[in-house]
Amino acid sequence: MMKRTLLMLLSLVLLCSPVTSGSQAGSDSYVDEAYHVELHYPKEWKKVSAAIDPNEFRGPDGYFKISATSGPSLRSEVNSLVYYKLRPYGTRPTIKYLLIQKQRACLILPSRDQSDEDEGAALFVTYPRAVEINGEKYGYFVLFADKRHIQEIAQSVRFFYR
Repeated sequence: MMKRTLLMLLSLVLLCSPVTSGSQAGSDSYVDEAYHVELHYPKEWKKVSAAIDPNEFRGPDGYFKISATSGPSLRSEVNSLVYYKLRPYGTRPTIKYLLIQKQRACLILPSRDQSDEDEGAALFVTYPRAVEINGEKYGYFVLFADKRHIQEIAQSVRFFYR
C-alpha cells in the first residue's frame, strides 16, 4: 500500500512539473523534420522571419543557421567553402576533423584576420543516410553559427529518421 501511494505521488509530481524544451538550463530545442536534425541553442535567440530565412535564429550575442549540401567528399565540400575567393573564414582558419554522433564531421573556426562583421564558423557533418529536401538529395548537414557558440551547439546535434 505504501509503495503504491509513493508511486502515485511521484507520478503526480512528474505530471505537474514544468517541461523545458532545452536539454540544458538556458537553452531551447530546434527540431527540423526536413533536415532530420535536432539541436539546442540559447533561449534568448529568436527565429528570423520565415520570408528572410526559415532556418536561422539570432540573438543579441550570436546566431545559427542550418543548411545541407552534397558533393564528392566531406573534404571537398569543406575546401570549397574555406578557400572561396572571399575567404569568409580568414586566410588561415582552423579546420578540425571529428565525429558527431558517430559521423565524420569538420569544424571550421575562423582565423584572426576574419572580417569583424562576420565572426562566423561552420560545421559540416556527414548524414547517417542522405536526406531529400525539396526533391534534392543531400549527404552533408551544415551548421553556420557565430564562433562563440558553434562548438556548444555542435555538441547537441542529433539526427533522426521517422
